[in-house]
Amino acid sequence: MKINNIYLFRMAMSSRNDLSDVMTMFREHNEMVLKEEHISCFQVNWENKPDIIKRIVEILNIGLDSMVFVDDSPVEVESVKCM
Repeated sequence: MKINNIYLFRMAMSSRNDLSDVMTMFREHNEMVLKEEHISCFQVNWENKPDIIKRIVEILNIGLDSMVFVDDSPVEVESVKCM
């Protein structure tokens, strides 16, 4: 997230989906509060969440202890807890 060109935090998106569908959603729904430019790293694919999270950590060069993971699926939350 950027305010006056100062980064307050970095947001990544991990989604089991097709990237084109996700990008279409951002581009065609201007009423959404969260915008494409708010996301530092998109990892949108059909891989398991722990692998996606590991890739995000590498790309953003941060530790797992610097991340907050939010998901609407209890199964996905459990799979990431074991990391």
